[in-house]
Amino acid sequence: MKKVLNSVLWSVLQQTQNELNELDEAFQKKRKELIGKKLALAKKVLIKCQSCKKNIQLGKWIFRQDMWYEYPRGCNEGDHWHQTETNMCHLKCPKCGKLNYIYNHPQNKEILALADNLKWGKEDVFFAIEKGEYRD
Repeated sequence: MKKVLNSVLWSVLQQTQNELNELDEAFQKKRKELIGKKLALAKKVLIKCQSCKKNIQLGKWIFRQDMWYEYPRGCNEGDHWHQTETNMCHLKCPKCGKLNYIYNHPQNKEILALADNLKWGKEDVFFAIEKGEYRD
């Protein structure tokens, strides 16, 4: 009797686990679908160029990741590049080619919310990413 009961319980446990796995797969699929939809919408947000005054979809802009060099100090300090935080970087207008500094851009909050999203990377949002290197 106990063996039959254990067998039935085990069968129900396995069935329940299978249902949980199916539910998890469906959830992950729907989540991925919604993130893709959100990303597609994010790329369509209009950003106004501060030079040519044209409104252009975010997905057409080039993100310029500014970097600065730390010169060597002592035996094992420095001698490497640092990435500047997103708000201190630039966007390159696809129409006029001018750089728009994100920090003082009137839409900087929107740009930062979309560029620094944890669900996707900058390479997913912008047309391209350039490196801007600065040495003192």
